[in-house]
Amino acid sequence: TVQRIFNDFAIRVYESHARVALEERDLNEYNQCQTQLKELYSSLSNNQKAVVNQNEFISYRLIYYVLLTSNKKYEGGSSDLFDIMLSLTPEQKQNKIVAHALKVRSAVADFNYHVFFLLQNDCPTPEMVYLMDYLVPIVRLFALHRICKAIRPNVSVDFVLCELGFEKDEFEHGAQWLESCGCVLSKDRESVQTKDCVVHESDWKEQNSLI
Repeated sequence: TVQRIFNDFAIRVYESHARVALEERDLNEYNQCQTQLKELYSSLSNNQKAVVNQNEFISYRLIYYVLLTSNKKYEGGSSDLFDIMLSLTPEQKQNKIVAHALKVRSAVADFNYHVFFLLQNDCPTPEMVYLMDYLVPIVRLFALHRICKAIRPNVSVDFVLCELGFEKDEFEHGAQWLESCGCVLSKDRESVQTKDCVVHESDWKEQNSLI
């Protein structure tokens, strides 16, 4: 254990553990690590060796708080996000990975699903992709609502799936997902009959460890 140990070694341990937790899709474990890291970074702020990866984990915390703002069970997400954004220095805002996380926040806040999926495909670290994966169902559902309202009476399935961030090899799965959200497909399954769709949350419930 590295509890109550405040040095650069403790930070490396928690950073490694946090990365593994994200890879394993364990948000609760990740959150425990990020809570410890926040305290350690603050305590060792004058130790450049210790805080070398601080901006990376600030970016993860930013996206985590964006995720919390979408969770009705948690009322503190917005204030936590606001606090961390206020705490950023001009230098941190210019940091590549922090800047990317801020763009993700803006894309979600502006309901800009097109930019969101472009950003996910260009993440500076795998860990950021893992975090953004939790936002994908939320962004996709909003995007589907908007597409079905804006394009009538039908639209290409391939176009919709591309806009929703599905890869070519995921299109079959994606078409089934569309149907699970209330979309009506044509008999040849090449178009979405948008005028007949009643879009709702997917029937496919995927559990995560958020809160």
